[in-house]
Amino acid sequence: MFMPKLLVSQAALLIACGFSLPAIGQAPAAGGLGSIREWESDSFTLDRSTNTMAFDGFRIVAERWNLSADKASAFADRLNFDAGEWRFEGNIRVTLDSANLAADRAVFQFRDQQLISAELSGNPVAFEDTVAAENGPVFGTANELRYDNAAGTVELLGTVSLTVGPYRTTGCDLVYFLGEEEFTTGSARCTEPFRTVIVPNDSDQRAETNGTPSSQ
Repeated sequence: MFMPKLLVSQAALLIACGFSLPAIGQAPAAGGLGSIREWESDSFTLDRSTNTMAFDGFRIVAERWNLSADKASAFADRLNFDAGEWRFEGNIRVTLDSANLAADRAVFQFRDQQLISAELSGNPVAFEDTVAAENGPVFGTANELRYDNAAGTVELLGTVSLTVGPYRTTGCDLVYFLGEEEFTTGSARCTEPFRTVIVPNDSDQRAETNGTPSSQ
């Protein structure tokens, strides 16, 4: 079954697949980003042999975060976001409170309609913290990025560049604390030393890190 340009409601899909409806609009857990309000796609397919749903033109709107991606997939019994993982691919754009992320591929983990963690990869993954921008730009790129909701951190891995205010640090593993303009080295053993340079206070410096998302 393939339905082009279909607005997919959570309730309709769950009923069609024979699953009970989740409780929408739950109060967010302490430190959480809030439950998912709605999601939609341009089209979808159901593969009953593997019990999976595949979506094109997928979008999520939650209380304090949103996502868009070219493609998304999940097991049909995970459509209510109560547990398990969703996979996304192609032109992924995520807003998490003050953070903007851009990636090619991602795996998100959910529990009780809350986003718990996410692993994103790309060439490169791009990251920006807009709250901290009052004291100078905060943005970076990496091969991989890990988001931890409980810790309030993003970990940048691989070929990493992170600019916090006038300082740009490069290395292989950096952990940034969202909204705090603080970061530290991670647990990975890098083959090269970390390097920090002072960069000009110029709005054009974002263009030097290819793929950095724009503030929304």
